[in-house]
Amino acid sequence: MQNDLRKMRADRFLVTLWCYYKIWKQQPELATRHLPMPRQFIEGFKSGQNMILPWELEGLLGQYLRAYDNLTDSDLAIGRIDPLNHHNSVVMLNAYKQLVSAESLHDIDTSTEGLLQMFSRIAWQQFSWQVGHDHPFKMLRYCFLYYGPKCRSEFLRQTGVDAETFFTVCLALASLFNGNPSHQNTHHLEPIGITSGKMRQVLGMISRSPKQASKEIRLRSNRKEEKAEFCNNGTFDFPVLSVTTSGRVVYYCPFPELIVHRCTYGIYFDIINGERAKLEASKRLERYCIEFINSTCDPTQKAIGDFKYGPRKSATDSPDIMVVDGRSVSIAIECKARKIPHHVRASSRPFVDYPESYDEIAHGVYQTWRFRRDLAAGKVNDGQGDYFASANLATAVVTLEPWADISFLVAQKIVEKAKTLNNDHRGTARFVDEQYHVVPAIISIEELENALTQIEPLKLAAFLNSLAFNQNNVVAGGHDADEFKRKNPVRGNPVAHLVAEAIPLTLGMKAAFKANGLRGISQ
Repeated sequence: MQNDLRKMRADRFLVTLWCYYKIWKQQPELATRHLPMPRQFIEGFKSGQNMILPWELEGLLGQYLRAYDNLTDSDLAIGRIDPLNHHNSVVMLNAYKQLVSAESLHDIDTSTEGLLQMFSRIAWQQFSWQVGHDHPFKMLRYCFLYYGPKCRSEFLRQTGVDAETFFTVCLALASLFNGNPSHQNTHHLEPIGITSGKMRQVLGMISRSPKQASKEIRLRSNRKEEKAEFCNNGTFDFPVLSVTTSGRVVYYCPFPELIVHRCTYGIYFDIINGERAKLEASKRLERYCIEFINSTCDPTQKAIGDFKYGPRKSATDSPDIMVVDGRSVSIAIECKARKIPHHVRASSRPFVDYPESYDEIAHGVYQTWRFRRDLAAGKVNDGQGDYFASANLATAVVTLEPWADISFLVAQKIVEKAKTLNNDHRGTARFVDEQYHVVPAIISIEELENALTQIEPLKLAAFLNSLAFNQNNVVAGGHDADEFKRKNPVRGNPVAHLVAEAIPLTLGMKAAFKANGLRGISQ
């Protein structure tokens, strides 16, 4: 397969991927402008017979970049294969599917636990693509987290580009590539004050030539994970590829969603080295959750942030969020804003190879146990009186990504680590007796958003307790949320009021977009 990939010109190969992606996005009229396909093929795709999935296309791009060499785009290349020929492209896609199928279970621990660990990495790519990397909720969430003042300052320090320009150019490019697989005009945003030089600077951050991308992929390859399905292809870091033909640079983007992903979620990796920026993003996650809960909860309830309780010299932090009715606590939440590195997501043995990746969440589980103990002892006091536990107190650890949404085994392993952490405190005041080891729900912010808009507010604690039970009892039969659901789910985005603070696209710039015929970008 790699020998055939070497014989395909980059520009035509990238256009082919874009076309198949557009078919998956149910836009065959755009795809067939560039890649003529038999009517029966398109009809077969609509009926589910010809499934070409985005994570397969993205994986195939990784294989192409690994195969790329000095002759791939050279005039000296012999025996070229045209990927824009429908027959050739189908043969190529089928070859990739066969490769993945052959490699998926190779050298994998086939015990029950081994297969359960592996399941999360298989489901991960499907989960993220099916949710949509340009989903409005995700855009708002990550912009709110990573476009705060300290994050913007760190971004400028690390990249030399101001965050608003980066965001604006990325959104503009995503809009342009949604309608066309290639683009070469870097003067497009001059009517709104973004020069060609600034646009090229942003493109330099999110694009690579195929040769550069090939080199970087090989350098970053995790030697434990060389399987085709799980390699780090760099596509999410560099969603745009630049191809030089006859002295002209033309930019291609097979997956425009990933540009949006890069300027929202991906900002994290530009600010990761800034401690103040990371702390700001972490605190903004807590605020985001509080705002979301208060926008959807029952009028008798409210979500409050953390405070310190106990003696001043040994004061303890309360949970990041408590949902209270007066002094009664119905839900206590710890927020953990750690990202999952690719090599951990791709590992077939994440708990064996990368146990430290789960430490932060395990600490969150331990914190919920400590809080239950202190609440029972009447120690949780904010200076206005003691808080006490409701009859159905629920605890949860909210993660930025779906660590446990995909595999219950993750939750079980994290609880084991929390118990180890607690045992390290044996003999001190920080040790928590086993009677308080009530396992919290481990839930991603995405699933928490879904719960807050779909679950009856006064049943949210019961929902979280049910989720926690099912995460840690495989024989429980699965988690059924129907009994907790609202009759009338919340419509729209209940934290839309954060848009003005979160999205760095100013109203003036939005008006300028419309005035210059870029209405689609402003939307």
